[in-house]
Amino acid sequence: MHGFLGYDRPLFGRSRVETYAEGDWEHEALVYDPAEATGRWAPSSLEAGRRLQPSAPLFRKLEPEVAEEELRRLKASSAATETGITPPP
Repeated sequence: MHGFLGYDRPLFGRSRVETYAEGDWEHEALVYDPAEATGRWAPSSLEAGRRLQPSAPLFRKLEPEVAEEELRRLKASSAATETGITPPP
């Protein structure tokens, strides 16, 4: 949305998944890098008449078969988490 309004730099930083090793155990964590962030908790300076960028879909539609496979994968992952078993990728 920030780019659509004509701003060049990202409003927020980037999120990424990193793997951490702690002793014999590894786990993944979502981390945030604010280095590229330009946003502040303040009103923007969006002036009247600013040209908006062309709009584009935020998400692409999944074919029904792909959606069903993703649901099966997520359900298997959820069931494995509840039992403590890690499913294959």
